[in-house]
Amino acid sequence: MDTEIFEKIKEIVRAIVNQPGADIQLGTTSDDVEGWDSLHHMMIITEIEKAFGVKFDFMEILDLKTVGDICDLVKQRKK
Repeated sequence: MDTEIFEKIKEIVRAIVNQPGADIQLGTTSDDVEGWDSLHHMMIITEIEKAFGVKFDFMEILDLKTVGDICDLVKQRKK
C-alpha cells in the first residue's frame, strides 16, 4: 500500500463530501461516509484523476468498492 496515494485520496474524499474529520480507512466504502453519494463519487474520481494524472475507464469505476480499491487502481495506473 502506498501511503502517499492513500493520504491524498483521503484528503480528496474529505474535501468533496465536506467531512474533514471523516474516518477513512482502506476498507471504507461510500456507505461509510456521510455525504458520499453517486454525484460525489464521480467528483471524487475526477479529482483523483486530476491529482495523480491518471484516467479510469467506466468499467473500472464501476468496480471500485473501497478506498483501498481506488488506491490500488491509482498505483496500477501510475506505473
